[in-house]
Amino acid sequence: MKIRIKGNTIRIRLSKSEVDRFAVNHRIEDHTEFGDTKFSYALVSGPQYAQMGADFKDGIITMFLTEKQAEEWTKTTLIGLENDMPIGNGKTCMSFWRKISNVLMKLTKIKPINLITL
Repeated sequence: MKIRIKGNTIRIRLSKSEVDRFAVNHRIEDHTEFGDTKFSYALVSGPQYAQMGADFKDGIITMFLTEKQAEEWTKTTLIGLENDMPIGNGKTCMSFWRKISNVLMKLTKIKPINLITL
C-alpha cells in the first residue's frame, strides 16, 4: 500500500494483490518506522462504518469504507473512490482510494511532424 499526504489530502493506492487481501480480510495496514516510533496507516471496512471517512488516533491514520462501498470497489472495475470529510472550523480533509490497474498498455509510435519555417 502506498500513501501520499499533502496538506489536508490523503491518497492511498493498493496493488491488485492488496485489493484481493482487503476484500477477504476487510483490513490492510502498513507502516514506516522512525527509530522507536512507527507511522501507521490502514484501510478498513465493516458494519460499524455508516459512511466513508478517516481518522487519526494513536499514531495511525485509518481510512474506512462501508461494507457496500468496499464490496463494490473490490469486486468491480471501479478504480477509485473519494471523500470530502468535514474536520471542523470550515475545513475538510480529502481522502482518495485507488486500485493500481494491471491492464497492459500498448505503446504507439507517433509520426513526427515536419515544421517548415518561411
